[in-house]
Amino acid sequence: MSDGPFPQPLPEFNDYIDIVTPFLNTEQVRLNVSAANLASLNTYYDNGGVTQSLLGWKQLWTLYSNTDTQTKSVRDILKTRRGQLEPLLRLIYKNVPFSALTENDRNTLNLPLRDTTPTPIQPVDFPPVISFDEIRNGIQVLRFQNPNTPDSNAMPPGQKIQMETFIGAANIPDNNVAFGNGIITGKHLYKVTFTPAQKGQTAYYRARYLTDSGKVGPWSDVVSEIIL
Repeated sequence: MSDGPFPQPLPEFNDYIDIVTPFLNTEQVRLNVSAANLASLNTYYDNGGVTQSLLGWKQLWTLYSNTDTQTKSVRDILKTRRGQLEPLLRLIYKNVPFSALTENDRNTLNLPLRDTTPTPIQPVDFPPVISFDEIRNGIQVLRFQNPNTPDSNAMPPGQKIQMETFIGAANIPDNNVAFGNGIITGKHLYKVTFTPAQKGQTAYYRARYLTDSGKVGPWSDVVSEIIL
């Protein structure tokens, strides 16, 4: 979900929002932030005394940070609010006159000057986490998660998934699974379909992150499931 100036881990994103929201309020005129955009930003950030679905990020973060009040509903609404804050901030930043940005502005908003020399995307040093989103007759739906951002469906920046599979007997040791049939996907969900003849066999999977230039990260743990 996150790219550009926005940190991916939720605690870091929270710190970022806590800094940039008051900063943009203080510097509204100088940075040419429209009143409408600023009003929306302030509401998304701080909106108390309303039903839970309308709470601002600040109130939701308080609920999310407490194990006694962190529920699936709170996590889902927090994710929605982040999905509203990021595009709004991109719009605000897009409308800021380039010449108005000082070094302090760029440091505060995490908007460094564009590097004229492209930097190749590097492979990550960790694997995706594989789980099963759905299992039913002839179908298994796999979910890939970035372990560093468990509340997001986004891939690490510049990465896709390379997955290998094998279908065979149950309880094959991981090192003996004859993986092959590699696929590449940029989605966090991937549906695998099976033939009737494969029913009762076991499907094995492993995955790793892959850059567009072909650089790869480490393989994940092997996961397996009986084909229904």
